[in-house]
Amino acid sequence: MLAGEWIWVVVPHQSDRGGYVRQIDERQGAQRSIRADDPASHPFAFHPEPGGLLWCADTEGRDFIWWDTSNPDPDRWTMAWDVEFDRYTFSGTLTELVIADLTGRLDESLTALDPSDDGPMIWL
Repeated sequence: MLAGEWIWVVVPHQSDRGGYVRQIDERQGAQRSIRADDPASHPFAFHPEPGGLLWCADTEGRDFIWWDTSNPDPDRWTMAWDVEFDRYTFSGTLTELVIADLTGRLDESLTALDPSDDGPMIWL
């Protein structure tokens, strides 16, 4: 799903790029490698490590959006994202995070989107 032409939300699919599982494995594998090279600068674990971050979206700025799986109840997972190498968190769901961003209610925006633009906001 592409939201506001700025946030790419990962959805289960099959494609010539290998589909959902392969895309998650590629992105999280890269993050695990970066963390292994400099653990002090990258203290967060990545799924499938217990409580690891699970990639679920990225932005036009190539920032990653993660589910924080540290709570054993998936309904209570919070969101985390990186902007210019700083980590931010959000206590709601992914849907609530996207809505908060698209309506300008986040302190640190996920996107460069101007909520006053007249263009389409959600593409499915």
